[in-house]
Amino acid sequence: MAWNVLIVDDSKILRGMVRRILGLTGLDIGEVHEAGGGQEALEVLTRARIDVVLADVNMPGMSGAELVQRIRKSPISGRTHVVVISSDRNQATMDTMKSLGIDAYITKPFRAEALRDVLNGVFSKGGAAGVSHAR
Repeated sequence: MAWNVLIVDDSKILRGMVRRILGLTGLDIGEVHEAGGGQEALEVLTRARIDVVLADVNMPGMSGAELVQRIRKSPISGRTHVVVISSDRNQATMDTMKSLGIDAYITKPFRAEALRDVLNGVFSKGGAAGVSHAR
């Protein structure tokens, strides 16, 4: 089954890079959606079937933490997998995101293999792959 992905980052360039890296993973990726921020991501989640959200932490308007909280509270997207992809390597940030229910945390820069391994873990375990510090 192909996995539908939503990439959420305020940088269009980084969204494009993540999209290209997804293509290099060799995973069965279906539709890839993009959002420039949290509010736009929530709108996409209401109109498209998304299996995994790949979100940054530091975004203007709605932070990654607030986005995860809103996803987890939603009856529509509450079970959607969330993987954080961020340059923030602060352990407190990682712990906070884990406490909010993310499936994994990947630090930038990262390799296609790291993303592939994290996504395989997320889907093979039905969700809780723990917080991975993959790069």
